[in-house]
Amino acid sequence: AIQKFVVDLAIITKDHSIFDDHTPFETERVQRCKCSVIRNLFALLNLVLSGKVGHPTSPAVAHVRASLLSAPFFKLLVLCTVSPRSIGFPTDIVAATKKTQSSLSSSSQSSQSSSSSSSSSSSSSSSQNKENNNSTSSMTTASVPISTLTSSLLRSLGGDTDIEMVEVLYRIVKEVLALPNLDITKLDYTFSSIKGNADTLTNLMRGYRMLHDSSLLLIEPAAESIASRLVDHCLGYDPVQLAIGKEALLMALSLGLSGTSLLNLILDDTLVDVSNLKTPIKRALGKSVRPRRTAVDDVTDASRTPANESNATTAPYTGEYLVQRLTKGEAFYSSFHSILDDFIARRFSTFVETIVSSVASGNTVAFRLLMGSLDRFTKYKHLEKKIFLQSISPFLGMIREWATGEKSSAESRECCVDFSRKLLRLEPDLLTTSLEGHQFITKIFDHFMKRDTPLSVKIDILSLLPGILAACERATKSTTDHLPKIVKERLNEMVIYDFPINSKDLVKGSKTYTDYITALDLLLASLVSSGSALVLEILLPVLREKDHAHQSTLSYQLEVYVTSVSDENATQAWDMAFNMLINGEHQEDLKFMAVSQICVPLTRHVSSSTAIQIFSKNVQILVNGLLLPSSSSSSSSDGGDRKTLLVNRICAYRLLEIMYEVLPGNIIKDKINGYFYDRPDAKGTELTQTVMRAAHATKSETHPTDERHVTHSLIWQYHVSAYRALAAVVMCTQTKDQFYNVFLFKESKDKGELLWENIVDLQSEFKFEAETNFPVVSKLVTSLRADASGSPPEPHVYGGANKKTSGDIKFLSSQYLADSSLSQDVDVLGSFFGSAGASAGDKMETSSSSSSSSSNNNKDATSSSASTLRRQRTILSQGDRLEMDPLNNNPCMPTILAVLDAMESKFGTIYSSSRDEMPRWMSEMHAKFIARETHPNIVMFIAKIIINRPKIFEPYAQFWLRPLMTLGSTPSYNGGTGFHYFLRDICVLLLRWQDAIPGGMEGAPPSTPTKSASSREREKEEKAGAGAFMSYLVMCCPHPTRQILRSNLEIIRLFAERWRGKFNVSKQSIVDQLGRTSSSSEKSTVLYRLSGLHILTILMINDIPAYDKVNDAEVNEFKFYEKLLDNVMFKRKEVYEAAAEVCGLILAYHEKETEKSGVSSSALDMYVQLLKDKINIMFGNQEYDRALNCLYKIGAHNPEFIKLWYLKIFSVLPSLIGEFKTIALRLILLHASSIPELYMKLKSARFESILHHRDADTQYVLLQILYSMRNTLDEAQISHIVAETSSVFSNQHPSESCRSLYYDLLTWVYDEHKEMRNVEALRLNLLRGFNDSSETISKKAYAFWDHHTRLSEDTLTRLEQMFTEMYHPDVEGSWVHSASSLMLQLTSASPDYGRVMFDKPLSDGLFKDYNIDASWQGQASSMTPMFAPSQSQEDASIMHGMMARDFAHGMAGGIMATKAPQFSATMASSSGGG
Repeated sequence: AIQKFVVDLAIITKDHSIFDDHTPFETERVQRCKCSVIRNLFALLNLVLSGKVGHPTSPAVAHVRASLLSAPFFKLLVLCTVSPRSIGFPTDIVAATKKTQSSLSSSSQSSQSSSSSSSSSSSSSSSQNKENNNSTSSMTTASVPISTLTSSLLRSLGGDTDIEMVEVLYRIVKEVLALPNLDITKLDYTFSSIKGNADTLTNLMRGYRMLHDSSLLLIEPAAESIASRLVDHCLGYDPVQLAIGKEALLMALSLGLSGTSLLNLILDDTLVDVSNLKTPIKRALGKSVRPRRTAVDDVTDASRTPANESNATTAPYTGEYLVQRLTKGEAFYSSFHSILDDFIARRFSTFVETIVSSVASGNTVAFRLLMGSLDRFTKYKHLEKKIFLQSISPFLGMIREWATGEKSSAESRECCVDFSRKLLRLEPDLLTTSLEGHQFITKIFDHFMKRDTPLSVKIDILSLLPGILAACERATKSTTDHLPKIVKERLNEMVIYDFPINSKDLVKGSKTYTDYITALDLLLASLVSSGSALVLEILLPVLREKDHAHQSTLSYQLEVYVTSVSDENATQAWDMAFNMLINGEHQEDLKFMAVSQICVPLTRHVSSSTAIQIFSKNVQILVNGLLLPSSSSSSSSDGGDRKTLLVNRICAYRLLEIMYEVLPGNIIKDKINGYFYDRPDAKGTELTQTVMRAAHATKSETHPTDERHVTHSLIWQYHVSAYRALAAVVMCTQTKDQFYNVFLFKESKDKGELLWENIVDLQSEFKFEAETNFPVVSKLVTSLRADASGSPPEPHVYGGANKKTSGDIKFLSSQYLADSSLSQDVDVLGSFFGSAGASAGDKMETSSSSSSSSSNNNKDATSSSASTLRRQRTILSQGDRLEMDPLNNNPCMPTILAVLDAMESKFGTIYSSSRDEMPRWMSEMHAKFIARETHPNIVMFIAKIIINRPKIFEPYAQFWLRPLMTLGSTPSYNGGTGFHYFLRDICVLLLRWQDAIPGGMEGAPPSTPTKSASSREREKEEKAGAGAFMSYLVMCCPHPTRQILRSNLEIIRLFAERWRGKFNVSKQSIVDQLGRTSSSSEKSTVLYRLSGLHILTILMINDIPAYDKVNDAEVNEFKFYEKLLDNVMFKRKEVYEAAAEVCGLILAYHEKETEKSGVSSSALDMYVQLLKDKINIMFGNQEYDRALNCLYKIGAHNPEFIKLWYLKIFSVLPSLIGEFKTIALRLILLHASSIPELYMKLKSARFESILHHRDADTQYVLLQILYSMRNTLDEAQISHIVAETSSVFSNQHPSESCRSLYYDLLTWVYDEHKEMRNVEALRLNLLRGFNDSSETISKKAYAFWDHHTRLSEDTLTRLEQMFTEMYHPDVEGSWVHSASSLMLQLTSASPDYGRVMFDKPLSDGLFKDYNIDASWQGQASSMTPMFAPSQSQEDASIMHGMMARDFAHGMAGGIMATKAPQFSATMASSSGGG
């Protein structure tokens, strides 16, 4: 049977006549079955030949060999090898390509130890045979590729001992390969006519390789000829042709192509014509042959700029390059580089001399081949790197000469650097393990980093720096003793001669700037990756620039370096920076930078043991050598010497400060003091005493200044550094509050010991802005808004309950401050945080008052910005981040805040025992704050301290309230005019303090100081101060940005609510705002007028009249009302509407006051008459929109005023459209129940047409009017209204509010007019409420009908009513549901309705398994309840006799019936069916 299959079926194709009567599907199925059988036959024979199945001499094995090993089988085997598709095995070019890669990988792994082509082929064959056999035995037959099976069989058969069988196999191979389509010698290597035969050619070449590996290929094609033809034709290959070409090259290599011949083909420099190539091919070739700039591409991740700064100047080249000149070797290598690289890498030692010689002669493809081999050794672990290193080492000098010689080019330099970098990547220890490698890298670096080399060239060499620095650390003295010296010299030369003194001198985007930034990034990357102190020292001149063009990256990289450097490298860097400090050769700004950006952050980063080691070694020099110099140097008259002395002291204080900050006091006493004072009488406190004594004296020292050396800024830094060091020492070592007060807060004018004048910069002038983006204030304002939400409390009455002063008065809508009607009301108090929220259109065109900060806050003091900010965030115990405004930028601010936190933590319980007296340290601050001679900058600085720590000062708010209000209302002391953010900070502070009420809180408990004459006087002064403060806020309230204006108004509102009755506001500012005019900016006029109108509203709602004759005498009352009423006639809608609302508020307020006093004001009568005249003018001018809007706004607060205008409203109602008609109806609604003959007036205005108009708002207002006037209507009028409304709202009107009010109207008619209950239309529309889409309306309908006056509470009667009164054909769809619900609703009247069904929860119940007979027989009887036959009790003793017959069948444990079946069969179960 096997022989018949092999002879008759195996080799036939689907075109054979045997398949003429088969469908394509059947033919394909037969082919798949045939291929499966062939697979199994091959697998079986493979097992037999390998000896894994049966003994070789057994009869069964002999039978298998005799049955299969014949000429037909060999023909099948060879065809499956070279042309599996002709047999029926599917394949494609993609699979072939993957197989090529797999073959390439396996070939390189199996041949790595070979040194020649022949020996490699032999070892590869045996290895491959073993692998194939193993894989065949471990995989299922269906999953093994046919090529694997055939390859294994060919190897086994080729080495068989049966000479006769092998000769037959040779003959068959020769016959098959002689077929026209299988003769490889006649192949056209242009592959131009492959069309759909790409997979056929691929398998043919793979088959030849397998036959060669099995030694069955008697006549082998010439490998050199194949390779030569590939070289000639590869240039025009498309991707499919290239895949075939790769298989052809692999075949040539397998057939014995010599390495020398292959290398000659690669190095062939014969030019080829590229003019006829297509552009995509030129572009592809250009990418592979174009030289690259490698330095930028190799910048590590650590050197990349942070997210907020993009370094576009160092982006790699992205443009296209079309090749113009190409050699045959370049074309050949570009097409097959992966195969060629692998082949050469495995034989690198053989070809290295030829390759390097070609590189030295200028052959570019030779260098690409060298780099490809190097990449292979780096990528694949099975290739031993020592082979490459040993082979290349003798020729490194030749490569160096090629790159550095007289004939070298820019391309050769870049290639050499690229090679050097990858060589270091392959072997990082190259500089220490190889003398040749060390000399090569060192001389390359030294040559290209010379002074006369352009920076653009040095950039490439800098990419080698991380590897060189790493080698310097691992270097031995015998090889690299001079390397660090060379690196340092060359890098120093680059920084001195190639880097600019000021980075801002270079034009951004220029080539010089780009090269500079790229080199700087590479140095920073090397610093981070190596942690080398050498690179840090090189970068010091760059780091000292205060405002570098690359500052963000510099700060980020330095921070990364500090946080990642090891303690050993950190110690070296610390010592290097400290040596710069004690070395008199360096400039002062370099010393500042070394201490602030290196020593301080490194001290925080290192471990405590390392910090102890650092300071133990240097404390003697730090204190005696820097802090306490000889008297002769301190009294020197030379300005330069004095400056050096002060700089050294400043740096010494800074280092001592960080020492006391990071180390505990006992460690300093036990382990460091001994290095400072090592005498036998040492107590351990000598160092601390010396530092405290020196710092305490320094913070009050006076020094003459000059403009060149000892500047005011330097003296200020000197005092600040001493104060910060003293504070650090006190916090670290002292436990009594008197030390804090004496050393850190107390002044002595008599002794000339001034504090605040020395630590606060008095030369700067602060001008604060209105807008800010500070998160601290944002958080506080959010909490204030939450506290003030809802009805305003009575904060000035202790424990007072929330109550409304004027329940009918409301604040003006915030829509008047929106840019358009589509604007949403934004977060009111949070709106001023950040200028991004303000649109450009919100800015006034006039020169406004928003000014920028002009503070020159000592530029030298901010030179350590990065580390200073880090310290500020670290030192604050409360964990908050300060907003870096000019006041908080003072270096002493975080120190003082840390001191306050420390005192609060240590002595808080002592301070909280009495609130009648401030602590001594606070008294010192308070005295300085209120002193008349105190400089404004000091006052603002102390105020900022209070703002930053409000909780510490809150218990003593009574002492600080009046001075803070005075500061807030004094522009010369608070940072300029306007509602700027510092004034806002003061406002937020006072609002946060619950006890900050002018005059104190009424009804205070006994703990509050009782009122005396002095306290009453203080209360009077505080109220006067509060009035001045509020008047100033009102004056500063307007702002050209709407969001800031809203926030200003909200702050004034919060003060008015909290301080109600405690202040009076000057109305002059409000009058000025109401009368504001600007010819250049209408928006400015609008915002000013809106500001005044809103402020009036805030005052009135808090019981402050719009005009008070007693307190507002400075403003003429008539002028005040005239200015206000002028705004009613203003052309902008938001202004006249807001003014109308204010007029309504005034009317409501005075009406209330008149009711209280019983006396009417003549001025008010005059005001009312003027307002009437304004409205009449509007109607006379036919400005109906303005008139109606104004009346509506007035009526919202005083509806009585509207009664005068109904005649005119009704007269214009028919002609109104849109929102104005709605407004007119709303005005009518205000008095709908009292307007005489309202129905007839509406009828004459054709209210039916209004009702049918598709405007939900208008319809709803009209429904409200009809509902309000319902009691004045007769039956005919009601019937008319019901009919009209039903035609509009009965069919699911889109507005839920309209439908709800409509059903309210119907229910009223049904209840109040019983004679209309029989009207079918009324009942039907009420029944439709059950089916309403709104759940609220549906519930309302059920509640309406479920009442004893409408439906009976008797069950049977109600059931009858369900079929009579509650049924209508039009609501039949919802009748079943509504009727069932109304019937079940009767159960709620039962006394057991609310009783729980079970005494215990279900989780405590005992559950049992019950059986249910769900068979169909028990349910076949008509009308039998489901499961009735199986309903039973588990206990048979209480089984009912009525149970059905099926229970007797054994369904014990079923569900017990709760009730016997009540339905009888309508037809006997035995009756015949029809």
